[in-house]
Amino acid sequence: MVWHSHMLNPRNFLEDCIRYGKMSTWATGFPWEAIDRCINNQTMEYTVSEQAQKLFEEKLDFKWNNLHDPPTKHVKCPGCGWANAVPWTEAHFGDSVAHAYKHGSGYADSLFEAKCFGCERIIDHGRLKVAKFRKDLEGALYKDLPMPGSFTNLYGMPEGGSTDKANPRALRDMIFPTRVVQAGSKELLRITDSRLDLCQNVTQLKKQLETQLRDANLLWKAHGVYLKTLQYGEKIQFRRMMSRYWENLGPFALDLVGAVIRQGTFVEKMDKIDWLHSPTVFNTMDRLIKKYHVFFRIMIERPDKMAVPTLDVDLAWHTHQLSPSRYYKYSTSKPTFHCKRMFIDHDDKVDEGKLSDGFAWTSKTYRRMTDGGIYSECTCWYCEATRTSDLYGRLFTPGSAYRARVAADLLHDRTDISSDPNKNPHISSHNAVRPTNTHHQAEWRNSLLRVRLQSDHQKAMRRAEKRRQRSGSKSSNNQGDVSGAYYMPYAYGYPIIIPYYAPYMMDPSINCDSYANNPACMNYTQGAAGNCCAGTCGGSVAAGGCAAESGSGGCGGSGGGCGGSAGGGCGGSGGGGGGCGGGGGGCGGGGS
Repeated sequence: MVWHSHMLNPRNFLEDCIRYGKMSTWATGFPWEAIDRCINNQTMEYTVSEQAQKLFEEKLDFKWNNLHDPPTKHVKCPGCGWANAVPWTEAHFGDSVAHAYKHGSGYADSLFEAKCFGCERIIDHGRLKVAKFRKDLEGALYKDLPMPGSFTNLYGMPEGGSTDKANPRALRDMIFPTRVVQAGSKELLRITDSRLDLCQNVTQLKKQLETQLRDANLLWKAHGVYLKTLQYGEKIQFRRMMSRYWENLGPFALDLVGAVIRQGTFVEKMDKIDWLHSPTVFNTMDRLIKKYHVFFRIMIERPDKMAVPTLDVDLAWHTHQLSPSRYYKYSTSKPTFHCKRMFIDHDDKVDEGKLSDGFAWTSKTYRRMTDGGIYSECTCWYCEATRTSDLYGRLFTPGSAYRARVAADLLHDRTDISSDPNKNPHISSHNAVRPTNTHHQAEWRNSLLRVRLQSDHQKAMRRAEKRRQRSGSKSSNNQGDVSGAYYMPYAYGYPIIIPYYAPYMMDPSINCDSYANNPACMNYTQGAAGNCCAGTCGGSVAAGGCAAESGSGGCGGSGGGCGGSAGGGCGGSGGGGGGCGGGGGGCGGGGS
C-alpha cells in the first residue's frame, strides 16, 4: 500500500528513484504477476508463502505482521547521534472526542517530544526536519548532490548536461536551489547545527532562507552571472525544494503517511462500488479505459485548467501510473497546445472547493469532446446539480448539450445506476483537503459554491418531479430521486452527522489529530508554517507542489499556484504537484 501510494505521485517517485539509484524499480514497475499469485480468487485474501515472509524479515529486519514489531522506534539524536528508543504512539485519547489523540507525544503522534539519553537535548518533529535539511545540505556541499526537488525541470522532466545547450534556462532554474544553499552554506551550517539549537523547526529555517534570498550579492554568487533578482522558474524550483521539508519527516519527496491515508479513501470507495463482483466487469473496464483516454487528452490539450477525474477514470489513471516508465513515455510523447512536453502529475492534495470547480469544468469539456457524452454517470444530488449548470443554464442549447440532456434523462431509467453516491463512479475526491486559515475571499468562494450547488439541486428536483408527472410513475427505475439530497459520510461503519457534506469534500472520517502531519489540510496564510519563503510565491497556496506555466489540477492557474489555491502548489501559474508536505509538482498535474 505504501509503495502503491508512492507511485501515485509520479514526479515524486521519479525523483526518489533518481536520488537513491533505484531506476531499475522505476523501469520494472509494480509486480502485478507476483501480487496476483498471492490473491485468493475466491476469498480475495492476500497471503504469501512462509518463505517470502522469512525473506522479508531477514532483508528488512521487520516482522511481516507489523503488529508483532516492538512498540518503540530508535530515533537518532541530531545533536549527539545517540539512538533513543521512543514509543511509536502513546495512544492518549484525551478528554475530548473532538480532539482524540491530539496530545500524544509518541513518534507518530502530532506532539512528539523526547529527551535524548545521551545529551539531554529535546528531540521533536521540527528538529528532525531541520536535521534532514542539514543532511541534504552537506550532501550538496561535500558530495555535489542536488538538493531534493532539484531533479526535474518545471515540466517534471529531468534536465542534464546533454540538454544544457538546448535548454540552458531550464537547467539553470532546476539547479538554482542547490546553488543558493551552497552560496549561503556557511550561515546555514551554523544555524542548523543541532548542538547550538538555533533552528528548531522549518519555520525558523524559512526565515533564514528569506534573509538569504534578499541578499543581492548572495544571489549574484548563486547565479554565477550579474543577476541579483529571483527569476520566475527559480522561485518555483525553490518552493519545490522547500516542499520536501514542510510536513515531511521521511526521506522521500512527500509524506507517505498522508499519501497512504488519502489513498485509503479511494480504496474504500472502490470497495463500495464493488466492480470486482460485477458480471459485466470486463465491459466496465473497457468503457472506463476509453473514458480515460478522453480525460488524458483533456489534460494534454488544456494544461491551464484543472482536470478532475471520476472514480472510474481515476482507477484507470492509477493503474497506468503503476507502470512508471510507460506512463512517463506516454505522457511526454504528446506535446501540449503550447508545444511543450510535460510529465503529467497526479495531484496528491487539492482544495475541495477547487476540486468541485474543476469537476464542473471537466464535465463540460468531456461533453464537448465526445459530442454529448455524460462524464459522470450518476444520479446523486451532486452530479445532478453539476449537470444542471452545464445542460440547462443557457437559452440556446448546442447540439452536444442537447444530446447530453437526452442521455442524462435516460440515466434515471437504467437499473445499473443508483442515486446512492456510494454506488456510482462520480467525482474522485480522495485527494480533497480543507484549507486552514483561509482568507475571506476563499471563505466567500466556498460559501458561494454551496449556495450554487443547492440552487442547481433544487432545479434538478423540479425537473425530476415534472419527469415523473409526465411518465405517470412515482419513482424512476433506478431510484434516482434527487430529492434524497444530502447523504451522510461513514466512519467505521457508522454515519457521521455534520451540517453539510458533499462528494467533493474532504473525507470527514480522517482523524487529523492522530497523525504527526495532518493528511487532510493545507495552510493558505502567507508566511505561516506550511508556506514558502517570502519572495518566492503568494500566500494563497500551501507548501508542497510546484508549478510551471500551467497544469491540469496542479498548482497555479485554476489549480492553485502563485495566486491560485490548489492543494499544496508552489508558485507559478499552473502545474501539478503535491500538497502540504506533499510532493513537488510542476505543470501538468491532474486533479486527483
